[in-house]
Amino acid sequence: MGSFGTAHSIKNICAMPESLTNNRIRRLFNLHKIMRDMKPRGTAELAAALTGTEPATNERLIKEDIAFLRSMGAHIPPGHKHKGYQYEKPFSFAAAADGIDFADANDVLNYLEQIHSRFPRLEALGIEQVFFAVMGQLKRQGKDLLKPVQFHEVEYQGYHFIGDFYRYIKEGKPIFVRYQPFGLDERKFLFIPQLLREYNHRWYAIGTSITRENPQVFALDRVIGIDPAFDVSFPKKLIPNLPRLYKDVLGVSIESEMPTWIVIRIAKPRADYVRTKTWHHSQKVLENNETSILFCWYLRPNRELQAKILEFLPYIEVVEPTDLRDWLIETLKESLDLMIANSKSQKQGGSLFL
Repeated sequence: MGSFGTAHSIKNICAMPESLTNNRIRRLFNLHKIMRDMKPRGTAELAAALTGTEPATNERLIKEDIAFLRSMGAHIPPGHKHKGYQYEKPFSFAAAADGIDFADANDVLNYLEQIHSRFPRLEALGIEQVFFAVMGQLKRQGKDLLKPVQFHEVEYQGYHFIGDFYRYIKEGKPIFVRYQPFGLDERKFLFIPQLLREYNHRWYAIGTSITRENPQVFALDRVIGIDPAFDVSFPKKLIPNLPRLYKDVLGVSIESEMPTWIVIRIAKPRADYVRTKTWHHSQKVLENNETSILFCWYLRPNRELQAKILEFLPYIEVVEPTDLRDWLIETLKESLDLMIANSKSQKQGGSLFL
């Protein structure tokens, strides 16, 4: 298969759809915070107001979220780009949840169940209050709609640090993190946390360190403790906008200065797993035929992307960029050489792995 067009043509084709899980529920809460002052705002103004916390927001998503808030009982009169949207009367997520007709609210319940499961200590978002209001209403109605909905729960050693990191992120305060990498002694780092991210059932705190050029990443299961850094301040010019930076990152590793278009062809039926369970919110289908699907993503290439590619061997071909394609070819050659050498060693009574 030849190279797929040019970078320019790929850029024109690849629009970036948004994931509708954690991103949406977080955006809804932030939108609600803005609208609580009951002042009218157009979709463009609301999208601009959310840019700092939700950089992927656009006017189409705002309209969808307005419709969702209405479905929960918010009194929002019709509006448009110029005539603003506003709460006609005060609206509370908890009160709305307490009065929902649950026969028609599976989407609401699924969102709350998932977000409560995946953000177990974020009381500051009001998730606990909403979740338990829903549970109370279910019991009063004698219904149990959540039983068929189950989420994969993984016991994770670092969960109890999530709330602490979240609080320091909101306060914008530097901290000392006591951290023990696998196989090494405990170390202490001065760090300003800016982002909590979950990837592959593992939580990470990501932020800025004065001693490092790239973002500092801590896996929460290896954090030993957190201590406030009194009388320590970071110059604002040294603190990058990590939530915006990580918009183009799969996983947690920053290994490329700039994002680029990643174009990959995957043979069917394996390709359908990627089509229905996206790797990243920027995923787009460029071509779908009887034998394969051609995908593209706008990403910073890193080790997590490489792991995804290897997971789909031998049904995957990297089309662009060239350096990622060359990496895969070289990796396959090294793996083949190792298997051939080990096969010869086994025939002679030994093994390279022992």
